[in-house]
Amino acid sequence: MDQVPSPGFHRPGVAGVYNRATYAREMREALERWAVYHQMIGGHNEWEIEEGFHTNKCGFDPEKARIWVILRWMLFGDFRPLAAAIREGGAIDDAILGMLAQLI
Repeated sequence: MDQVPSPGFHRPGVAGVYNRATYAREMREALERWAVYHQMIGGHNEWEIEEGFHTNKCGFDPEKARIWVILRWMLFGDFRPLAAAIREGGAIDDAILGMLAQLI
C-alpha cells in the first residue's frame, strides 16, 4: 500500500494512512497557551516562581522557601537553582551543602 509523505512527521501503519488531520487548531491553541504562560512568568526562572508560591501561598519564610526549592530541584538532578544562588553570592545553607556532599 502506498503512503503519501506528510510534512513534518509521519505516523507509521494504519494511523499514517488514514489519519490525515493536520491538527492545526490544536497546535495553534497549544502555542497560544504557551505564549500566555511565558507572558505570565515575565522573565522569571521557574524556581523563582516556585519560591514565590511557597512564600506567598504557603507562608514559608523566603530564605526557607529558597532552600526548599534548591533541595527539591537538586533531588531531581537539576542544579540550576543552586548555580543561580552561587552566582548571586548568597550563603549556601548547610542542608544544601550536605545534600551536595552526598551526591558527590
